[in-house]
Amino acid sequence: MRKEERKRKEDAEKSAEEQEREAKLRAQKAQEDERKAAEFEAERRALEEENRRLRDELLATKQKLIGRLRVEVLEARGLHKMKSPYCVLFLERQKEKTRTVRKTQNPHWNAEFEFLLRDPDPSLDVTVFDYKRIFADEFIGRTTISISSLKDGEDTDTWYELVAKNGKDR
Repeated sequence: MRKEERKRKEDAEKSAEEQEREAKLRAQKAQEDERKAAEFEAERRALEEENRRLRDELLATKQKLIGRLRVEVLEARGLHKMKSPYCVLFLERQKEKTRTVRKTQNPHWNAEFEFLLRDPDPSLDVTVFDYKRIFADEFIGRTTISISSLKDGEDTDTWYELVAKNGKDR
């Protein structure tokens, strides 16, 4: 009988120790959950503040806008040698790029872009490059278009000459 009583006492002690360990683990888990909840809440507040700041910045920028410019880059003709050309357009820190058309002197891009205008007299820079797989892309030519020369609300269908680095038309 004593062996059975001893066994019960040992089981009771083990059970008490296990319960105590489990209680400590639950307390640690609860503390960890509270810490994570506090971190989550702090991050949520920071994101809300960032969202509010960006919304205010966007609103301020929208109030400064004076218009939109829609640009269609249709094609180029008579490029020297077979090229793989693409265009890069810059307007007031905005950049757009056409796709590369492989091995042609007369690429057809048929690309359309929209720029937001803040400056009353901006210029659109259009630069054409020849794509090179290994080396740096080769400059073919560039043209600058004064936006103030365009009529507001009208479509303008115009060809522009590319000027090479040496100042010659291409």
